[in-house]
Amino acid sequence: ILTSFICLRMVSISLEHGLCAISAVGFGQYGMFVSGFSRDLQLGYQYGKLSITILNMYNAKEWLPRVYFMVYGCIYVWKEHLSECYRPLLDAHHLGMQTGDGESGG
Repeated sequence: ILTSFICLRMVSISLEHGLCAISAVGFGQYGMFVSGFSRDLQLGYQYGKLSITILNMYNAKEWLPRVYFMVYGCIYVWKEHLSECYRPLLDAHHLGMQTGDGESGG
């Protein structure tokens, strides 16, 4: 429940004050929440796409492993073929291991 609250707070702050690099994490988490709990796969997919867009917009490589894990590992797998998700997840794993993000990259 605390994770859901943090996720909703991140999205709320981003909408109220504007986007920043970590907004990609908030929208990715929200996409996971919508896909998993609400079973709205299309809406979750759209939030996943938004999360990737924000990540690229800020060139936020420090958040790439975490965002890719959420988006490609937990959202896109319901809408895309697994072969489309494998390479980004592998890239995220390698970058996570290089940068010390063992939680997302491990």
